[in-house]
Amino acid sequence: ILGAISTIDECQSALNGPLYYVELGLSIFFTYEFLLRIWSAGCVAKYRTWVGRLMFVTRSVIVLDIVTLMGFILCIATGITTGRFPETVLRFLPLLQMIRFIRVDRQLSSWKILQEIISTHHEELTITIVIGFMFLITGSYLVYIAETPEDQSLYDGPYKSMADSMWFSIITMTTIGFGDLYPKTFIAKMVTTTVCYLGVAF
Repeated sequence: ILGAISTIDECQSALNGPLYYVELGLSIFFTYEFLLRIWSAGCVAKYRTWVGRLMFVTRSVIVLDIVTLMGFILCIATGITTGRFPETVLRFLPLLQMIRFIRVDRQLSSWKILQEIISTHHEELTITIVIGFMFLITGSYLVYIAETPEDQSLYDGPYKSMADSMWFSIITMTTIGFGDLYPKTFIAKMVTTTVCYLGVAF
């Protein structure tokens, strides 16, 4: 949250310094935690030798830890003399913070649950995705045909391409409705009504 607020121009100068030292403290903590995990990996028989430790650090979760730690160390190194992050670093810092947030779940239990759900219900999910995509393409095409005349040079509306009508169908099916696009013809309104109904029912 602090990293997100620090991207606001009015808050950047005031929060840059505190954010730097917070990230410095967290990086030191996670570095020690990472080294302790490598050391304690010897409790498992297959990781006791140097070859075993190499197997341990090449696991996907550990590689993610290494990449994240190296990224934060490089970011901190850019402000080691000033105690502040350069503006370019602040633009990419939230990405590293999101990766670190993901790795906090050490056992990745939530991802395992998601994997089990996908594995158990993959047929239902596939059918849902296919049917939703069919409705999306059909609705986009019908709205595009209903809203645009055959002579495109005479048209000055918002649906200048099928990509525009597809964007409209997406925000309609998901019941978001930004209001930047809306139908004007009767047929397009009927199609939109159907798409809205399917979006709610889906």
